[in-house]
Amino acid sequence: AVEAGVDYIRPDDPNVLNWADVEPAEGQFRWGALDELLGLLRDRKLAVVLPIAVPDNEPPAWLTEKLGRRAALLGADGEPISLKPGGGMFFMGVRDRREQYAPLNLFDPQVAEAFARYVRALTERAANSGVKLLAVELTGTAAVPQYAGPEAAQRWRQWLARRYGQAGPPWARGAAPPAAPPVVEETQVDDPAVR
Repeated sequence: AVEAGVDYIRPDDPNVLNWADVEPAEGQFRWGALDELLGLLRDRKLAVVLPIAVPDNEPPAWLTEKLGRRAALLGADGEPISLKPGGGMFFMGVRDRREQYAPLNLFDPQVAEAFARYVRALTERAANSGVKLLAVELTGTAAVPQYAGPEAAQRWRQWLARRYGQAGPPWARGAAPPAAPPVVEETQVDDPAVR
């Protein structure tokens, strides 16, 4: 890959990065698929950009047990939304193993907090793997409200108004996105819960 001019990989694979699979019990992580991926990249001296597709993640069973239906996005009928994966081939050549899933509800503060802990643990695991971590991308967040119907879209607009005020978000005012993704510095993991 390096000989061909490829110096990093962006593995868009829910089979490796799906929160429900990685954290099957609160604070307990299964890093096998991620470690396998990072080992392949390390062996080939490739860096990584980790995309975390927010609408493609489902809440882990432990969070659904703890919060009930609040853990997943609810439709206009008050029931969790059920989506079917796109069915494409992913990074390791395997189709998405899920037949359907309910996307996580980041509008709920407890879900957002738990998801942030997962993203931090994932980032720290990758940063301490010996593979250069160029960025962690939270992708698809603008698409989340469309799955939940008009009520979720309204809640999204209300959140944007609280966050950015009358002027609206920077992208609505013509602000350009950053020139490059943020770089994650190499760090030491001091928290045993993410090991």
